[in-house]
Amino acid sequence: MGLKGDQDINFSQNKTLAESGFNGVQVLLFNSSKPNCYQYASEVYLVGEPFYQTQQDEDNKNRKVIVFPLKNI
Repeated sequence: MGLKGDQDINFSQNKTLAESGFNGVQVLLFNSSKPNCYQYASEVYLVGEPFYQTQQDEDNKNRKVIVFPLKNI
């Protein structure tokens, strides 16, 4: 979560999504094309282990982000 700094798999919604295969949480995917405007895309589920990837933040600094492999239901 967030736009700066490394992400943590054990933090808040990241942990919930990482454990969604066995915690009973329904995962809904939304798209956002502009601030504060969200459109429902589909219900999804985790199809593999989350992994870290290096990407640039909003200040063009490298950070570790979590990638969640998802698939539509």
